[in-house]
Amino acid sequence: MKLNIFILFFLLCIPTVHASFIEDFGASTTSMGLGGQGDLTNKHAALNYYMPAALAHNSTIQLEASSFGTRYQIKPINNIVIENSINTDSGDEKLGNVDNDFSDLITNTFHVSLPLQRIKATLNATINSPFPYLAQFDSGDPYAPEYALIKSRPRRPQGFFNLAYALNNSFSFSLGAHLGVKAESNIFTKAAVNNEGETTLYTYARGGGEVSPKLSPIISLFYQHSDLKAGVYFQGEMESNLRVDLTADEFSTGIIFDSIIESILFYDPQTLKTQLSYQLTDNSALLGSVNYYGWKKYQTPKINVNGLAIMRSTVNYEKLKLKNTVSVKLGGKYHFSEKLNFVAGIGYEQSPFDSDFSENGNTIHSDIMALALGSSVDIEVFNFNITTSLGLSYKQLVNKSVTKTAGQENGQPGRKIGAPGYEIGGKIYTVSLGLGLEI
Repeated sequence: MKLNIFILFFLLCIPTVHASFIEDFGASTTSMGLGGQGDLTNKHAALNYYMPAALAHNSTIQLEASSFGTRYQIKPINNIVIENSINTDSGDEKLGNVDNDFSDLITNTFHVSLPLQRIKATLNATINSPFPYLAQFDSGDPYAPEYALIKSRPRRPQGFFNLAYALNNSFSFSLGAHLGVKAESNIFTKAAVNNEGETTLYTYARGGGEVSPKLSPIISLFYQHSDLKAGVYFQGEMESNLRVDLTADEFSTGIIFDSIIESILFYDPQTLKTQLSYQLTDNSALLGSVNYYGWKKYQTPKINVNGLAIMRSTVNYEKLKLKNTVSVKLGGKYHFSEKLNFVAGIGYEQSPFDSDFSENGNTIHSDIMALALGSSVDIEVFNFNITTSLGLSYKQLVNKSVTKTAGQENGQPGRKIGAPGYEIGGKIYTVSLGLGLEI
C-alpha cells in the first residue's frame, strides 16, 4: 500500500513537468549523488538544507562537510551581431563571438546538527561558500547572449539556520531562516572633463553606503511511520541586491545627471519542496522530490538615468518573460554491505524563462536534465562513526535554437544583437568529496 502511494505521488506530478532550473550543486556529496535531494532514510546533517524538520529526531551530534568541483562546457556562440545602433555611437553593425568560457567553480559546504534533548529538539546550521573567494558575481552583458543565472547564482555564500522540534515519534516541524545581504550606496561627483582654461579644476567625489543582512523564512513539516517518510518544506524569496544612487556635475559643460543603478546580485525564488522516501527492503530505498519555484519577481540588472541636462533618459533594455517552474528528482539507495552504500539519481528541471529569445534581450537559459552517482563508506575511528563519500554529477542543458526577429531593438531597420541566431546548450560536470562525523 505504501509503495502504491509513492508511485501515485510521482505519476500525479510528472505530467506537469517539462524541466526546471538548476538548484545549486547539492548540499552534500550524498545528496548530489541522489540527484540533488536529501536522504530522509538517514538523519545526516545536510538534511538541514532539504528537510530540517527530519533532524528533530536526531539524538547525536552530526557534522558533515563536502567539497564540489564543477566544470562547464557551454556551447560558444559565433558570428552574431554584437554591435548596432543601440550600443554604439556610429550605429554600424559589427559581428563577433561569445565564447561562454566559464571559469571552474569550487564550492564547500558545512552542516552541523546539535541535539537539545531536554526539549526534544535540534539546532541546525548550514554554510555554503565558493573557494577561494568569498563571493563572485557577474550580472551579464545586457546585449551579448549570456547565461547570467549559471554565471552568478552558485558563486556566493549562503547560510541556513533552523530549530527542529519533535511533537512525537511520528511528527516534527522546524522554523528557521535563510541569510542574505542588501547593499546601498550614495555617490556624488564633480568632474572636470574639458579643463583647458588657465584655472585648474579638480575632479572629486563623495560616497557612502551600508550593507545590511536580509532574512527569508524557512518552515518544514516531517512525518515518519514504519518504512514511509515524507516532508514539506517552504523557503521565502531571497533577493541580494545592490543599489547605487549616482549624482554627477561636470564643471565646464554643466552636465548634471542623477542615475539609479540597481543590480540583482543573487536571487533565490520562493521554494516549495515535497519529499518522500520508502524503504523497499532492508538494503534498498527509493527517494523522490518535487520542487516548485516562484520566479515572477526576478529581474535583470538595470541602470535608469532619472534626470539630466544634455543627455536623454534611458529605459530598461530587457523585459524578461518569466514563469514559475517545477523540478522532479528521483533517487535510489542500496546497501552493498553494512559499511558500503551506493546512491544514484536523475533530475528534470525547468528554465524560468518563458521565451524563445527572438525579441529584445539576450539573458538566456534552457531546461536541464541531470544524472548523478555516489557511494559512501562507514568506518569507526576511536569510537567515532565517520562516513567518507564520493559523488559525480552530469547535467545537460537541453539544446534550443534561437532565431532573432527582423529589425533593431529601437525599431530602426537592421538586425538585433544576437542576429541571425544561435544555439543554446552545454554540459556541466561536478565531482564531490564528503566527510561526515557522528559523535
